[in-house]
Amino acid sequence: MSVLGEMLDGAGGELGSMFRLGSKKYYDRYYIEQKKKRERANWDKPKSKIRQIEPYAVFLRSLRLNAKLTQQAMAGVMKTKQSAISRFEMGLTKPSTSFLERYAQTVGAQLTLIVRPKLNTKH
Repeated sequence: MSVLGEMLDGAGGELGSMFRLGSKKYYDRYYIEQKKKRERANWDKPKSKIRQIEPYAVFLRSLRLNAKLTQQAMAGVMKTKQSAISRFEMGLTKPSTSFLERYAQTVGAQLTLIVRPKLNTKH
């Protein structure tokens, strides 16, 4: 049996292994079996896509909808991509201050940044 055949038959031990031959990746059979078992075990479990969306993002999105602007139209005015607008509104990215300024200006709002000292609860 060749070295490649031995590796594909499970020479990777308990955890399995992956190796590279040139630009191609090879996985041993044990690794593939374990991966399939994990996938089958998680098949019926619901995929949670709940994430915390910042309140200001929800508010700015409502302003966009009230202005009757689509994400595509917003992107055109802001000179950015529609996907950037979508990622921001879904809470997938933390926007820069300049992005927030342009977004607010486009929907007819004013961006105000307030910095306050933390309240000291221990005296």
